[in-house]
Amino acid sequence: MEELRIESKESDYQELIQKWLEIGNNNPWIRDSYDPPFTKESFYRCDTLEELYFEISKGNWCLAQAFYLGNIAFINQVDGGDEWLVIRGALPFESITVRRFKPDEFSNFYNRCIKATDEELTELMY
Repeated sequence: MEELRIESKESDYQELIQKWLEIGNNNPWIRDSYDPPFTKESFYRCDTLEELYFEISKGNWCLAQAFYLGNIAFINQVDGGDEWLVIRGALPFESITVRRFKPDEFSNFYNRCIKATDEELTELMY
């Protein structure tokens, strides 16, 4: 897996996290989370693509657990599962099962998400 590191401060993400909270609370599965509830504390910032893959590929995460790298967030939609709502910026566009990805495939997926236009993401043509 290629090493993709994004250097930034947690404070740089507060506006994005707020938007991701709104999007998650509009999702019929995520908004029902209660143990724990879906809050800004649900989000864990990863510093590298390798760390992101390592964390979310473990599986068995609670409903609404969220990880992000850069401006792409992954929010678990299944309690104890592995079905992730993918959001770039303020655009929710995909739902993926990470365990189906090998590390290099996930790296490729992430990089395609970064490079795609909003229209390509919306049409799932990235």
